[in-house]
Amino acid sequence: MRSATNIAKKIQFLGEQNGEPESDFKRCVIPLLAADHAVERCYLARVSYDLSSPVVALCIRSRQVDESLLRKIGAVFASMFGSDQHLDMFFIDRDQEGELSRVCSSFFDRAKGTASADFYLASSDGYGLEDPRQCKAIKRLRGEVRDDYLLVRITPPLAGQVFGLGARDLDEVILATRHEGESLFPIERWPVFVHVARLLVPYVGQDFVRTNEMESIAWAELYATEDAARAKVM
Repeated sequence: MRSATNIAKKIQFLGEQNGEPESDFKRCVIPLLAADHAVERCYLARVSYDLSSPVVALCIRSRQVDESLLRKIGAVFASMFGSDQHLDMFFIDRDQEGELSRVCSSFFDRAKGTASADFYLASSDGYGLEDPRQCKAIKRLRGEVRDDYLLVRITPPLAGQVFGLGARDLDEVILATRHEGESLFPIERWPVFVHVARLLVPYVGQDFVRTNEMESIAWAELYATEDAARAKVM
């Protein structure tokens, strides 16, 4: 574990670090962040120092520097990934957060009262997705033809009547990349062009989904921020 609370080097913020293990880690540390009332927002990002090789860093915006919080988060990280793995952690100031927020969304935002989106879904092709939807990753799924589906929860949901669901809105969709070389595990560059599908069977925690258990509903894009989604789509 490397703590970088007093980094003198120039930090370059490269983008958000996403993936199934990262989503699990975020869910585990959110209670620690929420319990420290000085913490305002938190980001999991790829950064480099003085143009060095990129590393993953937990970037915390807080009204005070609390080394004990870093130790608690470090213990969670070690329990999940092993004590031989490293995660940089540091507190960021207002100017640094301004730079970071241009390429990465916070996963914890106290002002919103909940964890914020992992990314945003919108479609420049329409499909009723002109307005960006917040996405929270739920689980990576395997299928008959590929193993990199991502089940996400969207807010606000899609109107269920369009899909014959009556009054039941659609708040969970499956995403899969459209272009060769793109990945959701992790997302390396934005936007990401994706297929959007809905499950035709209930999701009860399964890891595998058959082709006939999904229905394609849209082509869309994923964006790091809501502002980026609106600028592109509108």
